[in-house]
Amino acid sequence: DTGSDYYALEYTYGYTLGFFKVNEQDEPMAEVSFTLKTCDSTEDTATCTGDPQDADSNSDGLVEFAGLAPGRYLLTETKTHPGYQLPQGQWFVDFDPTSDTPVVIMARGDSSMTLPPAFKQGSGDYVGEMVLPNYRATVLPNLGGHGLMIWMIAGVALIGCAVIYLVPTRPGNRRRHSIPSGRRFERA
Repeated sequence: DTGSDYYALEYTYGYTLGFFKVNEQDEPMAEVSFTLKTCDSTEDTATCTGDPQDADSNSDGLVEFAGLAPGRYLLTETKTHPGYQLPQGQWFVDFDPTSDTPVVIMARGDSSMTLPPAFKQGSGDYVGEMVLPNYRATVLPNLGGHGLMIWMIAGVALIGCAVIYLVPTRPGNRRRHSIPSGRRFERA
């Protein structure tokens, strides 16, 4: 009617979660795989049912998930390098652009005794960046060897001697344990 047209544009912001995956010496780890799922606001991973986004770290160790809306997400490391530990747990990631802290990351372990590694502030080449370290798998040393066998034989021999001492040799012929002289108690 007025002779002019107008358009209403709606622009949706997309946030990017980015961090660097490094080893224990802060060296980048390439080709480590992660999955990010949308969650509701609870701390129950069963509510994280959104379509998963997958990302791998690049040669610099950078992992990025783009186009994220404000809300809660569950980050899981799904593949790491051979010889390194795959974290036992996940991280809840909360995006709130109106908050003083727009990104909050909370570790969630598979049990009450284990938590995945914590994100930390980068140093050196990673100053001002979030860094997620990974550590080599724990390998317990081989215990014992020949020394263990000697102690096992000595222990079995000692137990054998105790059994021989305490078992009577003939029926009705019990060994008597005597009280050393001078220590007898008499009844009054």
